Amino acid sequence: MLNIGNSITSQFIQRNMSHQIKEITETTERLSSGKRVNRASDDPASVGLISRLNAEILSIGEAISNGAEGKILTQTAEGGLSSINNLLARIRELAVQGGSSTLTTADRNTLQVEIDAYLTEIDALTNLITFNTTKLLDGSTDKIQFLVGENKDDYISINLVKSDSTALGLS
Repeated sequence: MLNIGNSITSQFIQRNMSHQIKEITETTERLSSGKRVNRASDDPASVGLISRLNAEILSIGEAISNGAEGKILTQTAEGGLSSINNLLARIRELAVQGGSSTLTTADRNTLQVEIDAYLTEIDALTNLITFNTTKLLDGSTDKIQFLVGENKDDYISINLVKSDSTALGLS
């Protein structure tokens, strides 16, 4: 059995043990978090730099998220334009078919009814294609910007064009 004969020696041992426990706790915390600095008392000189870097990381993460939103917006607009393009191809096919001299006036009227239906569908699509609440193809919004960097000038602009039958010169 250990006998501590003097209170000074006892205090020294207690202080030393307390210091060792503190170091083990700090080391365990660093190992478990993977960070050298977990609180300001670990390295006061580095705290400002670490805070700035963390803020930059969060800003860049948000910029990446904004870029992803821009990509989804363009894919949505592209899908709508692709549908309109398919309808235009069908309208062209009907127009070529209507140019044949073998068709009667009734045949041409039937083709025109079908073309008018496609034009109505194009107009409906331009009002239907939206991203969040922004209509993309009806001409109500000219440009959308996405901040994709940390600086105030790090924008990507997407120009939106009215794509209904009137704007396409089909009415």
